[in-house]
Amino acid sequence: MVVTRFAPSPNGPLHLGHAFSAIAAHDLAKARGGRFVLRIEDIDGARSRPELADQFRADLAWLGLEWDEVARQSARIASYEAAARRLREAGLLYPCRCTRAEIAGAAVATGPDGPVYPGTCRSAAIARGEPVAWRLDVGEALRRTGPLSWIDERKGEQRARPELAGVSASLRTSTTSPANSGRARCSPWSASVQLSGPVRRSASATSSRQATGSPGAIAPPRQVPG
Repeated sequence: MVVTRFAPSPNGPLHLGHAFSAIAAHDLAKARGGRFVLRIEDIDGARSRPELADQFRADLAWLGLEWDEVARQSARIASYEAAARRLREAGLLYPCRCTRAEIAGAAVATGPDGPVYPGTCRSAAIARGEPVAWRLDVGEALRRTGPLSWIDERKGEQRARPELAGVSASLRTSTTSPANSGRARCSPWSASVQLSGPVRRSASATSSRQATGSPGAIAPPRQVPG
């Protein structure tokens, strides 16, 4: 079954780009007898505005979309923490005390997301209780999973290159102590690295709907001076 997902963050109103993404995902799933899923990505701390989730639903309804809603992301923090514990126990995470500025200064390569972490703390001795981020050992993870790829409906099989990821950490804690792991905050990267099979996605779905004139909060895209 084809399952597509629309996952807006309640940090501000939806705009026309959101509308296009939602329509394309919805129409692709419905055309193939699948499911269109809504998940609210509300883990951005103080920037998240819970009241916007209802506005998102109103906007999607105005666009004529039908969806299945799954648990908001903040409701799954315990699941993310459990996954992080399993990764640590498997020897796939290591503590890192580097700041983004330090990583940028030490990086010798740049990936699509910015400076590639040079592995400064991979073998470093870090004192217990020191503030850290927990990073994925990408090389070891790839050794265990083998090559990763997904299927793009227009361009065919595409190879994943997680070794080119920028400075994203798998999760952040206040200290290296396992007792404090309950304060971990997972990033999207920690979910991405668990993919081991093909993922199908398409940008080919189109719609004749127009999002202009919505009574909701859909805002036009910002104009960028030429």
